[in-house]
Amino acid sequence: MNKLYVRVVEAKGLRSADFNGKSDPFCVLSISDKEVSDKVKKQGKLFTPKTKVIKKTLNPVWHESKMLYVGPGNEEKDFLRVVIWDWDRASKNDLLGMVKIPLSNLTSGKAVDAWYNVEPMKKEKAKGELRLITHYCPVGITEHEESLQLQTLNRQLMTKRNHKRTTSETIQQKEEITQQFALQTFFKNKSPPPPRKFLTVSSVSEDKQGLINLAKDGSWKSAVELSKKLSLKHLKDPEMFLKYKLVELQALGKLRRMNQITEELKKIGLLDSAKYQFESYPKTYPNRKGSMVPFSLRVFLAELQHLNGNTEDAIDQLYTLHSKCIREIAKCQKIKKRFQNKTKENQTINNEKNLESLNSKNDQTNKSVGQNENKDQAKSISNNEGGKEAIENVEEERQEKNETNELDVEDEDEERPPRVTAFFYHLQHSIMDNDIECAFQDLELEVFNFSTIEEIDQKIVILHKRQQWILFTLTNYHIVQQNFELATRHLWEIYKKYTDDPVLISIIGRVHLKIGDVEAAKVMFKKVETLTSRTSLYSVMNRGFYEIAMGEYQEGYNNFHEICEKDPNDPIALNNLAIMNVYNCNVEKTIQLLEDFIKKNPKKNISEPIIYNLCTLYNLAEQNPQEKKILLKYIVKTYASECFDYSQFN
Repeated sequence: MNKLYVRVVEAKGLRSADFNGKSDPFCVLSISDKEVSDKVKKQGKLFTPKTKVIKKTLNPVWHESKMLYVGPGNEEKDFLRVVIWDWDRASKNDLLGMVKIPLSNLTSGKAVDAWYNVEPMKKEKAKGELRLITHYCPVGITEHEESLQLQTLNRQLMTKRNHKRTTSETIQQKEEITQQFALQTFFKNKSPPPPRKFLTVSSVSEDKQGLINLAKDGSWKSAVELSKKLSLKHLKDPEMFLKYKLVELQALGKLRRMNQITEELKKIGLLDSAKYQFESYPKTYPNRKGSMVPFSLRVFLAELQHLNGNTEDAIDQLYTLHSKCIREIAKCQKIKKRFQNKTKENQTINNEKNLESLNSKNDQTNKSVGQNENKDQAKSISNNEGGKEAIENVEEERQEKNETNELDVEDEDEERPPRVTAFFYHLQHSIMDNDIECAFQDLELEVFNFSTIEEIDQKIVILHKRQQWILFTLTNYHIVQQNFELATRHLWEIYKKYTDDPVLISIIGRVHLKIGDVEAAKVMFKKVETLTSRTSLYSVMNRGFYEIAMGEYQEGYNNFHEICEKDPNDPIALNNLAIMNVYNCNVEKTIQLLEDFIKKNPKKNISEPIIYNLCTLYNLAEQNPQEKKILLKYIVKTYASECFDYSQFN
C-alpha cells in the first residue's frame, strides 16, 4: 500500500468555541478509502491519527507527523481529510471545521507545504486556515529513497522551526512597535497614559484584603490564583474554605472560564451535605448550628444556570431562595413578638420587686414609730394596707400574664435559635458586574445571639435586603425574556419597601416606557422630580428616555447633553447621547464623541457597550473598518480589565 506522510504544522484564526473566547483545538486525520482502513486494522498497523490538544488558543502550533495508508489506484477518487475539533472536558467536543485535500493534487515523491482554508463539515461555523506539509510515497519508491526524502523533509522543517525561534524576539518587537503606533494614532498629538499594569499575588497581602485589592484593580487572574491558594490553606476549616472558594468562583466567572467553574464545583460537592453543617464540627464551631454556605454562593449557582443557557432553571432556583427569605422573615418576626412579651413580663416583675422593697421599708418604719407614738402607728397601718392592695393588684396582673403566655413556653424553647449566622452583600450583585466586592463583603460574618430586639431587627433588615436582591435579579431575567408583566410586578414589590428611592422609581418608569405604558412612566418620573428636583440628574435622564420613547430625538439629545455637561464621566448619558447623534445622522460626530470619552480616562471609561457601539459605527462610516478595529483592540489590550469580553469586536 502507498504511504502518505502528513505534518500538521499550525493553524491560525480558528473559531472560538469556549466562553473564554478561545478553543482547545486538536486534529484528526483520515483517508476516505474504507477498504484500506479495514486492511490496516487487520494487519495491526492501526495508529491514532490525531494530534495533541493545544489549550486556550485560536492559533495552535503542533508540528506533529502522521502516516496514513492509501490503496493503490485510488489516488483519483480518494482524499485526505483533517478534521479540527475543540476539546471539552465536561461535554462533547465541538467541531471547528475541516480541510479536505484530493490525493490527486499531491505530487508523488515531493513535499508540499501549503495553507488550506478551514471549511464547515456539517452545519457548524468554520473559519481560519491550517498549514500542512504532505509527502506522498507510492509503492514504486524504494525504502532507501523514502528514507532520503524523509530526511530532507525533516531538515527543511527543522530549519524553519529554528528560524521561527530566532525570530520570536523580532515578532515581540514588532508587536510592541504596532502597539506604540496604535497608541500614537488613537491619541494623536497627546501623550498616551501609561499602560495598565495588573497586580500580582506577590504584590498584595495573602488575606481577604489582598483579594479585595486585586478585585478593585481588575486583576482577576491573580485573584483566582490567590483565592485558590487561600482555600487550600483552610482545608481543615470548611467555613473559610467555602468563603475563599466563593471568591475564586466569582473571579472565574469574570474571566468566563466556565469549564474551570464546573471543575471547582465538583471539588466543593453538595452544599447541603453534612460536611457544610456547623453541627458536624462541635470542637471547631462550638454552640453553632445550621449551614455555613454563604448566601452569595447559592445566588451564584442560580445565575450560573443562566450563563450556561438554562435561564428557566436559574429563575426556578431564584424563586426558591426568595421563598426561603420570606419564611426566615416570618420566623424572625415571631421570635421578636415573643421577645416583646418577655420584655413586658420582666417590667412587671421589676415593678413588683420595687413595691415589695418599698413595703418592707414601710413595715420597719411603722414598727419603730409604733413603739414611740400611737398616732403614727395608725398611719403606718393604713399605709401598709395600701401597699398590700397594690401588691395584690400586681400579683393578679402577673397571673394573667402567665396564663396568656403559658401555651407559648414550650414552643419558645424549641424554636429559639441558639446562634444565627448572616452574611452581608449588595443589592445589585451579579457575577457579570464590574465590582465583585460584594462577594468579599459576604465574608463578613456576623453572629446573632438574639439577646435583644435590636439584633432581631438587624437580622430582619438583612433578610429583606436578600429578598430585594433576588427580586432585582429575577426582574433582569424577566426583562431579557420580554416578560414585562412579571418584571413590573417584582419592581412594585420592591417599591413597597423603598418608596423614596429615586433610582428604583426611575427604573420602574423606564420599564413602563419599554412596554408602552407612557402614563404610568410619567407618574413615576413626576415622583422622582418631587423627591429630588426637576434639574437633578435623575429627572433629566428620565426626561431624555421619555423623549426618545415619544420619538423626539432632538429633545432627547438636549437632555442627555445637559447631563454630560454636568457630569462628563457619566457613561449611560454619553452612550445615549451618541445614539441620539446617530438618529440625527451625525455618525462621524458620534465616533469622535465616544473616542474622546475613552481618551479622558481609558482605564475607567473602556467598557463593553462603548466598544461595541464604536465597532458598529466603524462598520457604518469607515471605508476600511477592520484597520480601525485592530487599532482599537490594541487600546483595549493596553488599558482594559482582564475580564473584558473581546467578542465585542466580532
